[in-house]
Amino acid sequence: MSPFRKLCAVLLLLTATTEYALGEGTAAPERSGARNRAHGVEQASPVETEAQPFTSETMPRFQGKDLHVFRKWVQERVRHPKRALKRGISGRVIVSFVIDTTGRMTQIQVLLSPDQLLSDEAVRVLKRSPRWEPGRRNGQKVPIKYTMPVDFLPPTKATGTTGEN
Repeated sequence: MSPFRKLCAVLLLLTATTEYALGEGTAAPERSGARNRAHGVEQASPVETEAQPFTSETMPRFQGKDLHVFRKWVQERVRHPKRALKRGISGRVIVSFVIDTTGRMTQIQVLLSPDQLLSDEAVRVLKRSPRWEPGRRNGQKVPIKYTMPVDFLPPTKATGTTGEN
């Protein structure tokens, strides 16, 4: 991926997350149901008004830490599918999800992906996430929406990494 594309992806991610955290909109524009189903992920049903994701004074915490620890947790568990490796498919999957008031991860959606094989693997790992400590606003637990990348890099000779799926 070119440096320009990397920069654009990072800026998009930061802008979407910042806008949402500031309460200026959703983390990412809604995608059509057909796009989500094409990636093997069901479109999330509309959330009731009381369950809409909010901004918070205290962000959700994963294992007592922040989103960076969760991203590392995901990258340690994600496996590059063998079929994708054979086809030379790699890249970045952008996902969104909500940490609800009980700390569960809900509404997992694939926003952008180079291939369904990678989307399926990213969703598989996210669904196995342990509970989080929910975000709080005015002392009340509130759902918080996140957008984050999951990287699928081609294996290197130094690591000898291979896919397991």
